[in-house]
Amino acid sequence: MMSKVSIANDALKVIKRVHDITGGVPQVVLLTGWQFEGHDSKYPSWTCVNKHLKREQDETALDSLRWLIREARQYNCLGNRSRGIQADSVTF
Repeated sequence: MMSKVSIANDALKVIKRVHDITGGVPQVVLLTGWQFEGHDSKYPSWTCVNKHLKREQDETALDSLRWLIREARQYNCLGNRSRGIQADSVTF
């Protein structure tokens, strides 16, 4: 049986790996697709965190996103304030 995948857990594993490989050099991580079901699924609203970020032990996906931000800090990750957002669009 396959275990449930958590993007938050997977993202932290990558952050740890980069930290270890670089000897702790500051890193910036851009987490894209964090809202709704990912890129542009309900654009332009940013009020709902993607349910695939949710860890089993957290009540909501937002809790998991907050956990990832807190945990990433200990690995010199500066991207904990950056999330990919398309704030405008052009229609012709």
